[in-house]
Amino acid sequence: MRNNSRLKIIKIATYVTLAILLFGANYTMSAQNIIRGTIDLRETNIVKDDIVKLNGEWQFEYGNHLTSNELKKIKSDKKTYLKIPSSWTHISKKGISLPAYGNGTYCLKIILDEKNKINNYGLYIGNIISAYKLWINDSLVGQAGVAAIDSVKFKPIYLPQSYYFYSTSDTIDIVIQVSNFYDPIYAGLWQNIYIGERGTIEHYKWKIELFTVFIFSTFILLFLYQLSISFVQKAEKSHLIIPLLALISMIKMLLDGPISIYNFIPNLDFTIYYRLWLFSFFVIYLIVKLTNSIYPKEVNKKIDVFLDWLYGVFAISFLFIDIQIILSNIILLVYINLLCLGYIFTVLIKAVHRRRDYSIITLLSFTVMAMFVLNDLLFVVTQSSYGYLSHIGVMVHIVIQSITISLKYALSHNKVIQLSNELMDANRNLEVQVNIRTKELNRANEELESVNKQKDLLISTISHDLMGMFNTLITFSKSLYKDKTISDKQHITATKLYQISNKGYYMLDNILAWAKLHITYKQETKTITNLNELINENIYLLAEQIKNKSLIATVEINNEFHFYSSFDNLHTIIRNLLSNAIKFSNKGGQIKFRNNISGNYVQIEILDEGIGMSPEIMGSIFHPDTNKRREGTAGERGNGLGLFIVKELIESNNGKITCISKTDLGTQFIIEFPIKTIELKKS
Repeated sequence: MRNNSRLKIIKIATYVTLAILLFGANYTMSAQNIIRGTIDLRETNIVKDDIVKLNGEWQFEYGNHLTSNELKKIKSDKKTYLKIPSSWTHISKKGISLPAYGNGTYCLKIILDEKNKINNYGLYIGNIISAYKLWINDSLVGQAGVAAIDSVKFKPIYLPQSYYFYSTSDTIDIVIQVSNFYDPIYAGLWQNIYIGERGTIEHYKWKIELFTVFIFSTFILLFLYQLSISFVQKAEKSHLIIPLLALISMIKMLLDGPISIYNFIPNLDFTIYYRLWLFSFFVIYLIVKLTNSIYPKEVNKKIDVFLDWLYGVFAISFLFIDIQIILSNIILLVYINLLCLGYIFTVLIKAVHRRRDYSIITLLSFTVMAMFVLNDLLFVVTQSSYGYLSHIGVMVHIVIQSITISLKYALSHNKVIQLSNELMDANRNLEVQVNIRTKELNRANEELESVNKQKDLLISTISHDLMGMFNTLITFSKSLYKDKTISDKQHITATKLYQISNKGYYMLDNILAWAKLHITYKQETKTITNLNELINENIYLLAEQIKNKSLIATVEINNEFHFYSSFDNLHTIIRNLLSNAIKFSNKGGQIKFRNNISGNYVQIEILDEGIGMSPEIMGSIFHPDTNKRREGTAGERGNGLGLFIVKELIESNNGKITCISKTDLGTQFIIEFPIKTIELKKS
């Protein structure tokens, strides 16, 4: 199926390319040599039968606007000749190239056969980005812009035009007076000029304009088609890139094509015109992005990012930097676009080598486009005979890419439908299996519910019996610890026994508190009205650790701030946070408890003056799998579960916890419980 699709695409692409080339083929033209400002057509009288391209050595004088009579008076050895089309900057005087700014006069004498000559003539002048006056046999026939001899009155324009005139003479003297005070590199006649019988020139002009409208209409259709698809297939970036390519190509055609934007906006500022034209260089960048979206695995990501930044700088430059500076360095844009073309070739060759879908036809269409683009880039540098044709190549490329992308998604859609049908068949077969599995799951759930009840009972029993045994052990070990009648050796043993009992009690309490959160065990909740007493109880429980580090525990609690929480959970929370503050406090430090009201919450703050935490450590303190265990200031060790359990207990009581800490500046934990529940209870 894929091979048939590819063959169809190749056929369609071939037909499209042939249609474009045939439709856009140049009118039959004759090449005649212009030698030293004269072209002799007496032998062939080709003007009557065809169009003559007036390329060759025109007489040229730089620095002023002259008439044909003034040009004839110049001595033969003083006359200068310039090959058309080209810029007058190609001429050197005394070893120095002529400057782009200034005035120049071109002159051509055409000799015709007196017997077979015609009377109605047509002259077609292409896109001369400058200003000029056209004189034929000393009569002003037409002009473009304001071809003044000074920069004040000078007004440039881009406006390809055809001119028609009547002559019974067997010679035609053509004089073109050109002014340029805008383009810093090129000046003069740097496009083809054609002459022929009036009807032939009209037909030629009609043909190239019709071809232009055809391409422009194709771009409009591509723009609308791909833009509409982009709303449906949002994941495919190419549906956004192709409309941008079409849009830029349409703008470029109006700026340097046979139908000029000046036909619609006669007073357009030439600086704005040039800034818009510069953005046509983004066609290659968008082709890079299009290629990247189609063959992402062949792309060099570093080059892709570099081009994004580079063309971003270009975009800003085109908008804000002085246009003369940009035009003076336009060769840099040409080189960068050439490098981009080479980069695209490497990506497509990789895609062909790896046998990516439609890679061969993409490479072929890109090659066609590259030839047209190279023509335009070379025209910018050398003023070759044919310039500004890249829109034809771009159209061929994106038409073919639109076809391949659309076909690719059409095939994918068919495959999705096929898989959907297969899935529906499978679902019908699965319904029976699902019913069987549902019955099995119901039985398993009943068994699991029974096991959960046994587990809940076990946790409750452990919670009651083990905690009771630990309380007895702590009470007796504390009595021995404080007994002054025993020996020093016995006192050391009693101290260790007391410390280990406390540590085991806290660990068991934390584990049981966490376990109760994940079972159906219902915890008793109540209104906390005496937070001061609860905190002092925990300070008393940890009094030995506080005393060993000579710490000062300060309680600044307002018992009028009531909130709703599990009493047992709150004990575990306060004890863990206090133990944590003791662990990381230096000797002689201070630990402070205080509370306040913040909106609908009661805030409880626990502050210490200890070693604090770095941002990296703070980011993991509530996650036991990533929490980096640290020893306390006296070498105390922990299991890394305390703060994790504290966070879960607080959140299970509709509260929240935050931490503020800096290295060597202490730590502040803020826990908040809502007071709204209490207000509802009272009401």
